[in-house]
Amino acid sequence: MAIDFSIVLCTRNRASLLREALDSALEIDYPADRFELVLVDNGSTDATPDVTRSAADRAPFPLRYVFEPRPGLSIARNRGVRESRGAHVSFTDDDQLVDKDILREFRRVIDRYSARVVQGNIELRFTGGRPPWLHGELATVLGKTNDVAEGPANIDLYGGNMLLSREVLEATGAFREDLGKGASGYCEDIELTYRVRQMGEVIVYAPSARIYHVIGPDRSTPDFFLRNSFEKGVSYGLLTDASLLRFTAERLPTLLRSAGGAAFFSALGNQHRAILAQSRAANMLGMIVGRARQPRRG
Repeated sequence: MAIDFSIVLCTRNRASLLREALDSALEIDYPADRFELVLVDNGSTDATPDVTRSAADRAPFPLRYVFEPRPGLSIARNRGVRESRGAHVSFTDDDQLVDKDILREFRRVIDRYSARVVQGNIELRFTGGRPPWLHGELATVLGKTNDVAEGPANIDLYGGNMLLSREVLEATGAFREDLGKGASGYCEDIELTYRVRQMGEVIVYAPSARIYHVIGPDRSTPDFFLRNSFEKGVSYGLLTDASLLRFTAERLPTLLRSAGGAAFFSALGNQHRAILAQSRAANMLGMIVGRARQPRRG
């Protein structure tokens, strides 16, 4: 029997985080016979099967365990889509806590806007305290969605809390498996955004359909932001069709301005602006490196 929603949650060797994520999912307020959770274990060697089994024993809804030995987040997500039964498929991660009303809010927004592609709200929850410099644009590096009004929006999909109808997933072929964690690193959701828009689909933003991205102390340091921004830039550079010369020329001025801005704001003691400028410079450099890594074209 067809059901309304399938939640696909992919994980790899993060059993302690997964336990909290699954505990939050068990609190979802939606008819238990109208949704399911498909957990895709992407080659874990820790206690992930035991954690999943414990949650499945307590779940009022179907919670199914699928083992996918081929590494890669996009591979795991695609496996989850194939295993799922819902008319709509939403995606969450093992370091995210879902709000109990998330499916009711997705349902409301789908019905109100006849939506087939929905981006939910991603908020941040810090386990070790939020550094005073980490706000504004820097928060989006950690996946926080921009604060825009409910409804059709000019936004990209964020893999941590997006929903697509089964028809859209089948038409697009879902995720490119050479992108994402375990492959190029990131941008599998950005690339999917391109193809969704090429189909003429509109992305609808649902600020009331929330998840909370759990951020540990290791991901709230300046070094993490520089490394993460560079890696995302590399992944983006792998997507472009522009020539290396043109691509570099378009980004070099921003790289140089950002590097200069980082030095300027560091001298002023403005840590937020300094880290933001450093992250932009790292991102631009990563884009150029990513484009340079593409195979030569004949």
